[in-house]
Amino acid sequence: MEVEAARGRRLGPEHLTAPIEAPRILLKTGTFPDPERFNEDFASLTSELVEFLAARHVCLVGIDTPSVDPCHDTRLESHQALARHDMANLEGLVLAHVPAGLYTLVAFPLRLEGADASPVRAVLLTCGGDDFPA
Repeated sequence: MEVEAARGRRLGPEHLTAPIEAPRILLKTGTFPDPERFNEDFASLTSELVEFLAARHVCLVGIDTPSVDPCHDTRLESHQALARHDMANLEGLVLAHVPAGLYTLVAFPLRLEGADASPVRAVLLTCGGDDFPA
């Protein structure tokens, strides 16, 4: 789902541009446009948005920024809300060339002993089964 996001702002339920149609949602903010150059003013999520998604049975939220919380945030309210709902998150997704729509998400984590997170290679497949063009 493409959302209208201002740099450095948190996204709430009011920023969603379409109804929730799947248990996994990926948010395309466009606020971290160049993975080769780190910018600290990327958009992030509010804990209210996490609560809103959990109430709609979302089990995973992904975002095209380095974190669901702001860069220098120490409270990590969105991470804590995700943990409360046992909701997975994917951060740092490259969604610039992905049109909004329904896809099959494949994202297998590495098996890392003692870790609570892992890199993944996230791949989107079109609902018709054809690979999404790169």
